[in-house]
Amino acid sequence: MASTNQRRSLTLVGLGFLGLLGFACAGGGSSGGPPATGGATGTGGATSTGGATGKGGAVGSGGAAQKGGSTGTGGFVATGGSTGTGGGTGTGGAGYTCTGCKVTIAASCQSTPGTQTIRMSVDVVDGTLNALPLSTVTFRYWFVLGETTDPPVLGIDYAQVGASALTSQFVPVSPAVTGANEYLEIGFTDGAPTLSSFGDSGPINLQVHGMGYSTSFDLDQTADYSYQPCGDASATTLVNAPTITGYINGALAWGHEPK
Repeated sequence: MASTNQRRSLTLVGLGFLGLLGFACAGGGSSGGPPATGGATGTGGATSTGGATGKGGAVGSGGAAQKGGSTGTGGFVATGGSTGTGGGTGTGGAGYTCTGCKVTIAASCQSTPGTQTIRMSVDVVDGTLNALPLSTVTFRYWFVLGETTDPPVLGIDYAQVGASALTSQFVPVSPAVTGANEYLEIGFTDGAPTLSSFGDSGPINLQVHGMGYSTSFDLDQTADYSYQPCGDASATTLVNAPTITGYINGALAWGHEPK
């Protein structure tokens, strides 16, 4: 089927052809009146427009820009707390210090006190820069003798310097003092070694009991002046023992005697 424009074109062609025929007919020799005109010139009609230009619609927007939210904070900066202090400087053993002491007596704590036997482990330490002959040193263990009819005796379990290098004696304390009515004094023979500067005798392990092993030899060891409680200390750890007094040539050189 012809389109509107094609039909219009065919009409214009037909009208033109009829005009030519009329002109041809007028060109004859006949003068029978004024020349015939082909009529008014036909127009092709109003020019057709293609209609309003189609718009593609309003330009679509991509929407509001998305925000990623407010910037997250990492929280408060953690601090490491206040700087810890290392505490006060610890003292050796029971906290006793002796400026100018020439000898130090150390001992292990006594974890199993009883009424029959007193056990102790003692170490003699040279407290000077000079050599110290052990033959000039004595030390005393102060205690309360519970039954005087059973005289005390000493047993030497071990001595690094040799048992033969030790001397001993029991001495009554009269009148009695706090924590003692007797003391055991240990000394050293001339054959005992000489300690070098800050050297020590090594362990001396002793036990004291009645000759007849009386069960009332010492009624309460924990009340003895020289008793060494363990507390937090290990029974095998030697600590300074100022209640076991030390002497050089008979003069007090370590600890405090009971009063």
